[in-house]
Amino acid sequence: MNIQFLLEAIDAGKTDNPLGILYGTSPEVLQTQRLRYQRAIRRFAEIFPGRDDVQLFSAPGRTEIGGNHTDHQHGCALAAAVNLDVIAVVAFHDEGVSTASFIHASKVKPSPEVERNV
Repeated sequence: MNIQFLLEAIDAGKTDNPLGILYGTSPEVLQTQRLRYQRAIRRFAEIFPGRDDVQLFSAPGRTEIGGNHTDHQHGCALAAAVNLDVIAVVAFHDEGVSTASFIHASKVKPSPEVERNV
């Protein structure tokens, strides 16, 4: 999707449905996520100028409460979901290389409590 079109769609609330499914539907949470995604897209555009066709991905967080690494030996592990995720802005190309840039979590302001999707 074109970066400018995507930024405008987020700003106009056209992405609120998928964001609401992922993070909850309270106005404060949606606004926080809109700004978060816009910030990531703008940063991507700064780092990779000329890559206008992008896709967004979200990887949900999980943590292992007990049994860490025992599952590799066919043991049991107790995992739980957390209300954190990692987002990525990705552009595909034919240059034969992969490049990544990360924003460290300590540089991101904590978001308001996310509504539970029950």
